[in-house]
Amino acid sequence: MRRGAAERPQDPIGRLPGRRTRVGWMLRVNRLFHPDAAWSRLGVFARAFRGGSSRRTAATSTVSRWETGELAVPAAALHRYEELLGLPASLLNTTARTLLRYLAPGVVRLVGPPRAENPPAETTGPPLEDLLDAASGDAVLSGRDWERLADGLASAGQNALMPGRIWSELSARLVREMVIADGVAWMLRFEALNTLLNHPRGSGAAINACVEFAADESGAGVLEVVCALDNTTSPEAAAFLAGQLLDPLHPRVRSGALLASMRKVAYGHHSPRQLPTVLRPAAETAAAPGERPADRAVAIELIRFLPPALTAAAGRDVKRLLREAAAAKTLRPSPRTAYTELLALRMLGSLEREIPGYEDKLLIPLITEMLHNPNSDERLFISCLLNATPFAAPLAAHIAQDLAAPATLRDPGRALPLLDALRFLGDQPQRALLERLILTPGLPAPVAGSALHHLGHVGRDSSEAFWSAAVAHIIGDGRIGQSELRGDPLAVHDLVYSLGRADQGRLLAAIRADPRIPAPARAAARWWLELPEHIRRSSAL
Repeated sequence: MRRGAAERPQDPIGRLPGRRTRVGWMLRVNRLFHPDAAWSRLGVFARAFRGGSSRRTAATSTVSRWETGELAVPAAALHRYEELLGLPASLLNTTARTLLRYLAPGVVRLVGPPRAENPPAETTGPPLEDLLDAASGDAVLSGRDWERLADGLASAGQNALMPGRIWSELSARLVREMVIADGVAWMLRFEALNTLLNHPRGSGAAINACVEFAADESGAGVLEVVCALDNTTSPEAAAFLAGQLLDPLHPRVRSGALLASMRKVAYGHHSPRQLPTVLRPAAETAAAPGERPADRAVAIELIRFLPPALTAAAGRDVKRLLREAAAAKTLRPSPRTAYTELLALRMLGSLEREIPGYEDKLLIPLITEMLHNPNSDERLFISCLLNATPFAAPLAAHIAQDLAAPATLRDPGRALPLLDALRFLGDQPQRALLERLILTPGLPAPVAGSALHHLGHVGRDSSEAFWSAAVAHIIGDGRIGQSELRGDPLAVHDLVYSLGRADQGRLLAAIRADPRIPAPARAAARWWLELPEHIRRSSAL
């Protein structure tokens, strides 16, 4: 770590308990609130542990220490929780891995097998050689296949000797699958990509795959691919992100570079000469009224992450922005806000089972951070955690109910965090709300844009009538399309992304073929229509 670098990003999430505590809490609430009341008795659960994928018994004290965060939870135990509680395969395991990596006290330097606190998946499944052969061809791969492949390469470390072409093919395919995957399938691939980005031999190819993908403006998911570069120590990644703040390939790349740069700065990845090149475009973005509100907010947070000695000499405008941000922060609700307390109580009251004497000291802080943390990445990963609990569906229902209130919709500051929470928590019941917001005239553009951004991940099915109306509303056909979002390349990509994930090939083909439609929309539609079938099929697994 370079001199002057922070041990970890100094952001509001530091108020919450550590990684193990959160993983243990996830296990505990899944057990306690399971429809089968027998599992709420710790001894009953521990005695049932041997069986299925687990050859070992688990003492009551061991289960208790897992669930309080006193003891790291092995991957085999996470899988056994999934089996006993009837949860989707890999839901707990991949959520735990994501939390353990993202909330690590420093950058992940993966050399050799993942350690006990971030353990590998079980070794059953195809041999590494077979997975390599499948991944470099057109075979269908699941997220678990990518997890096994990445863990196998990590275990080999420096001994993972492969031609550069193979590393490049693996990374390029993984990125393409990741950007169109969702839920657990996305998390498995995102963690596999992070493993490759920190591999002693494969990191260069993984970084190049991200950079090349980002350069294609027609591609889906550019922002998340750029953000994935925040954790690798490679100087090439730091240089690329700094360069995209000054002279971006296109607007989506700059948005991702702003967000990724917060962790790059906090981890000390930028050289002293690069830091001023980070400050200047961040200050210009923060001060420009015409910039997207989300980019302005991230730029202000990025400036706060920079060394005080640098920002002190940056000029009056930057100092004013920092003072305004500090003043706004003092006016924010306290961590135990009345709204989050009420939301938590309403959610607990709607669960199928009530636990006598149950007291949860983590739920309200987690909900508060999910709705109030200024860092959208932090909010995303808290929603990932909550999504792996019995609280996901009732939370989504109550959030959607509150979001539908006209007063909330008129206030982007209140509406946007609620919409972001639905990205992971929401499902088909909340999709109708997003559809209505997208087509409602007069809504603030950030609210309609956020609803459109998350549509591709909340549920899956929409009517043909909705899709036709959405295309006319946002893209138009040269004569219609009165939405405030019309012509916004980010909104166009979000709509086409949702069409692609919903397999709306007819509408995508019509968009691609219509010369009256703006070129960015036609290029984005072409990207989806030319997507290889094995990539599309794999991304759903």
